[in-house]
Amino acid sequence: SSALCRTSRSGTVLKLHRTYCNVPQHFLLIMCQCAPIHICIALALQPLRCENCWRTREELDGASLKVCQQSKWARFCSRECQVRAWKAYYKRECEALKGVGKRRPPATVRLAARILEKIEGDGEASRSVAELLSHWENSTDITKESYAHLALATQSFFRPGAKPGQLNDDAQPEEISTEIRNIAHLIGRLSCNCHTVCARTA
Repeated sequence: SSALCRTSRSGTVLKLHRTYCNVPQHFLLIMCQCAPIHICIALALQPLRCENCWRTREELDGASLKVCQQSKWARFCSRECQVRAWKAYYKRECEALKGVGKRRPPATVRLAARILEKIEGDGEASRSVAELLSHWENSTDITKESYAHLALATQSFFRPGAKPGQLNDDAQPEEISTEIRNIAHLIGRLSCNCHTVCARTA
């Protein structure tokens, strides 16, 4: 187990309470303080939290979360949160969610789609993503194939009119679009660099 804490010398650190992956107990890991490129709520927790501020009903003193009337999917605690999400990323995602109906995409696909939209018009975000390592060359063929299938799902969700690539056994390398390759590498970067926040700890 571990916990976030602050020190006068190192700032925010992650303190281990037991040995983990050969890292000794009570070892302090310095945490970089920077805004994430994007965030996404896990599929199982999505009905329980505001899509923008992540607050639950309990944190809202029992107030109910309002479901988006267009997508019938995202939930918001207030009009203000809905507007903020709409301007940041939700305008495009809302249309995409309407297109998939009840076939809700997993968090990895939604996160990849949000990042793709962000880097389209944000050079700094694009450079930040490009600097992340995917360890593609060290990945197994099975792992690469799973990334490719997630890339197809992301493309279908993010660009529903795009011509999909082919991932069957007879597919030739040139038959798989450049975009699918790029998205697969993005998902590889997410697999190596994403962090799951399980609970907020002061």
